[in-house]
Amino acid sequence: MLSVRVMLDTNLRSYLGDAGMVRTFDAEVTRRSIRVMMAPSTLVEVLGHPKLDVR
Repeated sequence: MLSVRVMLDTNLRSYLGDAGMVRTFDAEVTRRSIRVMMAPSTLVEVLGHPKLDVR
């Protein structure tokens, strides 16, 4: 079986949060055994956000 990996950028990650789709997205990638990857620069950008509740 092929291992499927998806790389998210900041814009897509933000869109999922803004649209209230994080739980749906998480459930779907879990159901399909998809590995979600994020570039290190995206993680650094998220950690630099001033609002803890948005991180």
